Amino acid sequence: MCWDVRCHHECAACAHLWCTWSRRCHACERGGSLSWVWPPFRPDGDCRCVSVKLLLVSADRTTDSGVPTNLGDALLTDALAAGVRSRGHDVSVADFGALRTVGIEAREKLTGPWGLIREIRNADAVIVGGGTLLQDDQPSELFGGLPRLILFVSLIGWISRTPVVYFGVGCDPIARWTMRCLVRLAVKGRRVWARDLESVQRCADLLKIKVELAADVSLLFADRLGDLIASSNVAQSNQLVLALTALDAQTLTSHAVARFKSEFDTIVFVPMHQGEDRGDSESLLDEVGSQIEVLRGLTWEDTVTVFGRSKMVIASRMHAMYISAMVGVPVAALGSSPKIDAFISEFGISRIEGIDGWSAITPLADAVSVAMARARVEAQLDSALRHLGSVL
Repeated sequence: MCWDVRCHHECAACAHLWCTWSRRCHACERGGSLSWVWPPFRPDGDCRCVSVKLLLVSADRTTDSGVPTNLGDALLTDALAAGVRSRGHDVSVADFGALRTVGIEAREKLTGPWGLIREIRNADAVIVGGGTLLQDDQPSELFGGLPRLILFVSLIGWISRTPVVYFGVGCDPIARWTMRCLVRLAVKGRRVWARDLESVQRCADLLKIKVELAADVSLLFADRLGDLIASSNVAQSNQLVLALTALDAQTLTSHAVARFKSEFDTIVFVPMHQGEDRGDSESLLDEVGSQIEVLRGLTWEDTVTVFGRSKMVIASRMHAMYISAMVGVPVAALGSSPKIDAFISEFGISRIEGIDGWSAITPLADAVSVAMARARVEAQLDSALRHLGSVL
């Protein structure tokens, strides 16, 4: 099977590009001999650069109302699926939630572990990514959350002989020894491409594995986000966007809102997590919720449009920062979680220690660093697909 559809040799008959694996021309399907390329051309070969079926497993879930539970997870999942599809392969995206009614990439609604087993067995390979999947996200449970998911996927992959890779994943500190063991077992013998340098180091320290550096997969959609802004035809306004976690939303006071209103015409709260259990906006104080505009039931496309017409963003949600960086809006980071620390270190944005510590001087994310991360994730996605092709 040909995994690199961007081929390197011209057909002598029509000057179109050869598939360097099947030795056939994409345009005229004419076979021929290129003896200096390995493997040698086989006249009876039947490879036509056929697409390969991949299953994408991420933390993205759908609420009962049909919208994403987490807008950041939805963005990066769509970006990774579209990136793989643009390279000539079929992609199914696993979703353990309700039926997705919005978005550009359809979801494969799975019902329990048997549905996941069936999809893994039907796929040629599995990509686990992106997002912070290497973490203990439910410390109150003995055995659950993301460690259980990725371990289950990896074990079924071994049993069914389906290749599995981890791409663009982040690694947070894992305090519980049992969860570290589960995550270590899940990635054992697998190729892993991490999101940032801090995750690379953490994988080495906590999981005792060597991983490769990619970048956040949402950057695969940088051009598409720019096109969304351009097509919206909405002029930039003197608007402030708040994209805070539920914990940080509780600290937003009327005093802080009054200070924001002295600088901005409009204050908008975007809940990046809008799960029906308890979304970010449900943590706002009652008196604060009545003073600002709270947007609900969004898609990530809606969020990009809101960010693109704003003057500034204050965020403690990492993918709100990535969206801001890609659309060129100044963003200030609130808090000091590991993923926020990694973002600040890589892209050079400012940090505020509390919602009242905001300063009107907020730099843009470093454009050179964003461009380098974009190029890196594109190149490493090619590398991951070539690796999968070599083990099939």
